[in-house]
Amino acid sequence: MRLLYMFNIGLVSHVANGNNSLFWSDRWLMGCCISDLAPTVVEAVPLKTRQQRTVAEALLEQAWPADIQGCLSLSMIGLFEYFQLWDMMQDILLSKEDNQHSWRLEGSGQFTSKSAYRAFFNGSTTFEPWLRIWKTWDPGKCKVFLWLAIRNRCWTADRLQKRGLPHPDKCVLCDQEVETVQHILTSCLFARDFWFKILAPLDLFFDEYRRGSPQLTFINLRTILYNRVHDTKKVKKKMSKITHSRYSKKGKKRS
Repeated sequence: MRLLYMFNIGLVSHVANGNNSLFWSDRWLMGCCISDLAPTVVEAVPLKTRQQRTVAEALLEQAWPADIQGCLSLSMIGLFEYFQLWDMMQDILLSKEDNQHSWRLEGSGQFTSKSAYRAFFNGSTTFEPWLRIWKTWDPGKCKVFLWLAIRNRCWTADRLQKRGLPHPDKCVLCDQEVETVQHILTSCLFARDFWFKILAPLDLFFDEYRRGSPQLTFINLRTILYNRVHDTKKVKKKMSKITHSRYSKKGKKRS
């Protein structure tokens, strides 16, 4: 339904012969649809008629008033909209050319999937670290795991419990806290020991993580490490040495 609303808003019909534009539904009158200009009148038209009546059929000998089946005389607003709509119809002249349609959400007037996608998610909150996940050189399975972990979509004990599936009561590694993906990756004792062995040689093990801050999530940890790596020349030199030593060892083994 939301896609239909967006399509109705984005599509503008430029009427010529009126054969493939709907009189009551499409945006063919000054870039608007009839429901925008005369909503009370449109409510008195049956839904089936709104979905079938073309502009050419409605303007043929001014046949469109016959579609109105409700009583507009009981509403002053309805009568006003009806007479206003009647005056507008007197100035409409059809031609023999085909109708033209344009997409108002794109500057060129041509429909693109990108413009429709952007309009559909207009106002939504963007996921900031997506670029650091999907635009990296990591293997595909690593990218998928990072995406699921940051979105809390891994099948840990907390998610299994919500769905009534068998699950351990506590973390199977430390047996101290409830098993969540954030706990396994950041706050678990085994995870902290793992990160210490990796980050300490690079001088990246920071005080906040050493104190075990409960607010520190995996995405925060990753963001902090990303910024520290790119801001520290010392870390870059150490990482290049480690990489160089690993490749040199592999070369010796092969030889």
